[in-house]
Amino acid sequence: MGPGLGSAAGLGQPPPPPLTDSSEIPAASEQHAETQREYAGVLLRGYAFFMDYAVFILLGALCMALLEEFNILLSDDLGFLVGVAVIIFTLVWLYHAGLEASVMQGTLGKRLTGIKVINQSGMRCNLGQTSMRFITKLLSALLLGAGFIMIAFTKRKQGLHDIIAGSLVIKR
Repeated sequence: MGPGLGSAAGLGQPPPPPLTDSSEIPAASEQHAETQREYAGVLLRGYAFFMDYAVFILLGALCMALLEEFNILLSDDLGFLVGVAVIIFTLVWLYHAGLEASVMQGTLGKRLTGIKVINQSGMRCNLGQTSMRFITKLLSALLLGAGFIMIAFTKRKQGLHDIIAGSLVIKR
């Protein structure tokens, strides 16, 4: 009899190969990390959104008061108004994309609600990903909020902007 043919373990089949392929190990650890993640749902993300925009409203009111004090607010110059809009958009983009790509991994609202933005590998997103995430939030809003509503119905609680940017929002 050959080796293993007479034992119960052999049963005429060769033994399984030893686990030496290192490519299998990260896949198992990624799967484990996937099960350990707790995704942030619509309500928690909504709270973070309202916290962020409460700060924007307060800062906006302060800026409006200063502009009014110096009679800058009442301008009929379309170029000036477009310039102000571009500056505001840029500041809001830098706030969202910059903080989500930073070591904070989220805006102040996300930080206060205990959530953060990561990429598909579980690492911090880069500025390109967070910028794409910010821009595509506008698309989600243009679709009558459907891109945000998706969060409640997807397995990993991703909105359209998360899927496009390859990001996840998880609890810390």
